[in-house]
Amino acid sequence: MILLWRITTACNFACGFCAYDRRLGFARTAADPAEVERVTLLAAGLALRRGERLLVGWLGGEPLLWPPLLDLSARLARHPATAISATTNGSRLLAGPVQAALLAHFSELTLSVDGPGAVHDRLRGAPGSYERLRRAALNLAAGRRSGGSRLKLRVNSVLMRDTVGHFPALCRTLAGWGVDEITFNQL
Repeated sequence: MILLWRITTACNFACGFCAYDRRLGFARTAADPAEVERVTLLAAGLALRRGERLLVGWLGGEPLLWPPLLDLSARLARHPATAISATTNGSRLLAGPVQAALLAHFSELTLSVDGPGAVHDRLRGAPGSYERLRRAALNLAAGRRSGGSRLKLRVNSVLMRDTVGHFPALCRTLAGWGVDEITFNQL
């Protein structure tokens, strides 16, 4: 069973192809942490009774901007039927507590990477974001090896005219970062 939560519409990137682009002038909202926990534990209980696993996927905006995320994820990960996942632009991944929490409590992490360095940075409206993603992925892969974490690293890439030609080389590069899986969306 999979439970996807769009926990925040806040984002710190300016991706012109995304409905949560920081430049868009709409009121940003966030989920109520108590309600997220209540509903997730109900679903986890159902999964346990059915002999299944519940994968809880955090989405945004940028889910790592939601303040309750790490503490709530740690609590939910203790449930015997629950696995935790998130999709992120990577902007918060180099913070030490974030990486430690991901390695300790998350089963999957999906990074948004759209092309090589300058292409990615331009599409995301975030100079230096590709390099931060690279460093974070390498750190997480090393932490996984040294600490026994089973965190699966995945990348999702947006394929469009500007990026499709770079995709084969990007896949090879991402494998070198320690990424386990690559998925894509076509625009």
